[in-house]
Amino acid sequence: MEDLFDTVNESDEPLVLVTGRAGAGRTTALAELGTRVREDGGRVSAVRFTARGDVLPSLFRTGAADSVSVPREPTLASFGPVAGARSDQAVAERAAAALLASLQRPGGRSFLLIDDAHWVDPDSLAILSALTRRAASGTIRCVCAVRTPVLEPVASEAVDELRKSGLVRHFRMRPMSRTEIGREVTSTASVLPEPELVDFLHAQSRGVRAAFHEAYEHLERLGQVRVVDKRAYLVPAPRAGAPMSRGGITEMCAGLGPSVLGTAEAAAVLAPLGPAMPVLAAEALEVAEEAVIRDLEVLRRHGVLHKGADSGWRFVIPQIASSLIAGMGPCTKQQFAAKAVTAVWTGAAACPDADYLSDRVVDAGKLVDSRRALGHLLRQSTAASEDRMEVALRWLGAAVELAENRSQRMMILLTHTAICHSRGKYAESLHGARRLLENFADHLSAGTAQELQTAAVVALGRLARTEPLSALAEGHHHWPGTPEATLVTRALACGMLDRWAETDRLLAEGADQWTAGNTTSAMFASLHRSFARLCVGDLRYFETSIEDRAGWPLRTVRRYHAEQVNLHVAGLLTSGELGPAESLLAEEELPEEELHPSSRVMIAALKGDIDSATDIARRALAYRSSGGFDAGYSGMHHLIVSMLASCGKFATARQLLANARSTNPVLAHLLDLADAEYDLLLGDPVSAAAKVRAALAYAEARGIVIGLDLVWALLADLTIDLGDRATAERCLADIERLAETTPTVRNVIHALFVRAIVTGDRAAAAECLRRCGERGQPLEQTKIQAKLIKHGVADPDGLSEVYETLGAHGCLLVRARTRSIMRERGIPVPGRQEAVAENEHLLAVLMSEGLSNKQLASALRTSEKSVEGRLSRLASRTGHRSRIELSKALLNGEFETGAPSA
Repeated sequence: MEDLFDTVNESDEPLVLVTGRAGAGRTTALAELGTRVREDGGRVSAVRFTARGDVLPSLFRTGAADSVSVPREPTLASFGPVAGARSDQAVAERAAAALLASLQRPGGRSFLLIDDAHWVDPDSLAILSALTRRAASGTIRCVCAVRTPVLEPVASEAVDELRKSGLVRHFRMRPMSRTEIGREVTSTASVLPEPELVDFLHAQSRGVRAAFHEAYEHLERLGQVRVVDKRAYLVPAPRAGAPMSRGGITEMCAGLGPSVLGTAEAAAVLAPLGPAMPVLAAEALEVAEEAVIRDLEVLRRHGVLHKGADSGWRFVIPQIASSLIAGMGPCTKQQFAAKAVTAVWTGAAACPDADYLSDRVVDAGKLVDSRRALGHLLRQSTAASEDRMEVALRWLGAAVELAENRSQRMMILLTHTAICHSRGKYAESLHGARRLLENFADHLSAGTAQELQTAAVVALGRLARTEPLSALAEGHHHWPGTPEATLVTRALACGMLDRWAETDRLLAEGADQWTAGNTTSAMFASLHRSFARLCVGDLRYFETSIEDRAGWPLRTVRRYHAEQVNLHVAGLLTSGELGPAESLLAEEELPEEELHPSSRVMIAALKGDIDSATDIARRALAYRSSGGFDAGYSGMHHLIVSMLASCGKFATARQLLANARSTNPVLAHLLDLADAEYDLLLGDPVSAAAKVRAALAYAEARGIVIGLDLVWALLADLTIDLGDRATAERCLADIERLAETTPTVRNVIHALFVRAIVTGDRAAAAECLRRCGERGQPLEQTKIQAKLIKHGVADPDGLSEVYETLGAHGCLLVRARTRSIMRERGIPVPGRQEAVAENEHLLAVLMSEGLSNKQLASALRTSEKSVEGRLSRLASRTGHRSRIELSKALLNGEFETGAPSA
């Protein structure tokens, strides 16, 4: 550590005490100090003391918590206990003189590093005191790492005497700040932690290094750290807990003996009950209260527990309590929890934290009064706010099993299933929906049954369970319910399989049935038929649905209203209709938090706000916050993958694309299209053309029309570049027919675009650009304008405008290519130094994304030899010589761009 090295280097005192509580990083500090001293030409001797009184060569942790190495070229001084040194000063002085002679090095400084000096024996302490006095005016420095609080008064008295003589410098290991914790996560895991994760780690560890590592590893084990685009998010645990081995910071309790460890475990569960904790722990452990008090005092002296003015106890480092709870067996945890719940209910203890009590009720299970437990869990679940739904789900899950009759169990399970579905917990919502539909059909209303069937179908789709979906779609399976519910569910199953033409046919043929049936079935049928008609190209039906939305079934019910607005907005945005989508949202006054993240991403992306779009997408994927049917999921990924690739973020784009495919979303041809644009930007037009053809085949096989304008426009562009004009001409015929039958603004724009590049029609190109300019979608306009210039049907001077727009939106890769084209055509490129800085930053981004030198050359449109030269110059200028180092520097904001000054 730089601070410790400076302190020791500048100190006139011969003894430096490095203090800090267990896990604060004292050993790491000594290791880094030893390395710096050796690099400066100094001599290092290193030893460590143990609780058994042994003196051993020091083993320093030099990096992550699990990497251990012996100091390079260690010099072992003969330091250790000498019999009689404590009681005979002469013996201590002789031993100190011999030790000083072995440490001294002519012409250089020598350091004696002593780790875990709090275990030093009295004889060795006497020698150390004598050595310190002898080294007062020399080049010897002794650095001792001491765990606080110090338990031995003899050691404290000896240090006090030396301090009074001006021989001791104190260096306290400060707790890690939030900023330091964030950097440590990036250093050890190569991810950038989000603020919520950093705050949690800081609160759990109190900045103690070992506790921080334990807390982070525990979160990873529980699945509470989810990484998207090299960002680490804190997410709710998918399960109540997971077994864990005790880490170093918790092992300190075990080292104090079985009795103390048992008391520490009891305290971990019972401490929130304040002054009542000791007697409750004694009862739970079946020991005398005096024995528990003794153990608690031991824990207090070792800095594990703190006793407040109200006689209540708390863990100084909360992570120790969390680790103790996670490491104890289920029966032990259940017994402690039951003791806590019973104490509160009988008045033996008070607990103002209702969440704590609810969690203990869940842990206690059937060891406490079931009826009272059920009432408590239901009250707390009902009162939980939206941001606490995850804990409410745990309480409801336990309440289901405590229900006293079928009707009550059905109502609790229904609430639990609805919350799971709304929060994107599809495995849980599918399980709950099936259980309700199959076991409680006689208790369900027709509308509720339809909702559950719809939730189950959506969950099957999002979980990629194609076999049961196909069985529903083909009519080979159905759940108990009304005929109209069976029909609507079958149609929805077809939709989740991307068979929207069949969805439309089924709902058209059964219109008399569902319009006369229950209102919930009518609402779902009407809504999904509107979307199905849009998918197969009937714009009129979809537009009529929006115009006549005052007649939407159940629109006065908030959740149904939100679902209907969401689906129509997703349809508009997937069609590229940003203006109408925003108008619909404004007129319907749907709060932003009720709009699907996919639509929020598409709105930001279409406006050209790549940073906002990416942030929303990352958070949506991390928190899985989109519940219900998400028609815009593929549209979102098409836009975000294309944008990220244009910025050079290929690994991130690939991760998002793989994640999207794993959920088997609707309109999956848009994912093939995104994949094609990814390959094209990576420099592989042949592969890109093959994937566009795959997108076209997928859509045509299912009668899907939405998005085909994008497919034909990209295919025409690629086939012209590849010399396949026949295919390009077929694309023109197909897209012009589409623009005539389904005349959305985007369809017309792309028809004009294809006509311009296939026939050389400059008037079509000009009209295409004019219409683009009216839409307020800058990246769409820039992409089309650049391609029109490439094909020679638009003014090359427009590249300057393209270049500026790409820079304003951070599209570094495409901007770099545009810069090269401008130079080839003799068009001035503004800002030479800025261009050099951008090239460096782009190269760093591409390297950090894991591209090989061959891929780098392809993406940058240059040779591998040129790439090697650029990488060498980048490493020389920045000092970052590996992809990992570059990635960390970019994540931490430490990568500095810009050409070296002349």
